[in-house]
Amino acid sequence: MTGLLRRLHAVLDEFNAAYPWDHNAYYHRWILRQLPPRFGRALDAGSGSGDLARLLAGRADRVCGIDIDPVLTSSPRLKAGDSRG
Repeated sequence: MTGLLRRLHAVLDEFNAAYPWDHNAYYHRWILRQLPPRFGRALDAGSGSGDLARLLAGRADRVCGIDIDPVLTSSPRLKAGDSRG
C-alpha cells in the first residue's frame, strides 16, 4: 500500500470514529413509518445493539430482539431492564 493510501485509510478511520454510521440504523425511521402508531408484538431478528428493538418498544406491547452473538445481546437487555441476562 502506498503512503497516500495509508494516509487516506487513516483519515477515513478517524472520520468513522468521530461520526459512526450504521447502515441498518439509516432505515429505522423508514421502518417506523411503515407501522401503525400502536401494535401488539414485534420481532427484531439480528437485533445487534438493540437500537431498533428499543424504538419498537415505544410503540409495541411486546418486543423480542434476537441475535446470534450473546455479547451483542447482553448489553441491550441491561439497557432495557431485562433481567434474564
